[in-house]
Amino acid sequence: MRAERSDHVGRSESSHTIADSHWRYAGSGHSPGGALITAGLAEDLAINRELSREAAQQPGGSHG
Repeated sequence: MRAERSDHVGRSESSHTIADSHWRYAGSGHSPGGALITAGLAEDLAINRELSREAAQQPGGSHG
């Protein structure tokens, strides 16, 4: 098995292997569109939580 593994590892440069040895910084964070979507979701979540708190405080409201 060791010989077979050694042979296999030695064949890392086959015609199907793609090796890219140059890395580049592609950026971080959200794209502008992704940031808008994320901000909208955060706002919706905050509104829903507030409405849920208000509903729980009303007589007969949910407590969970």
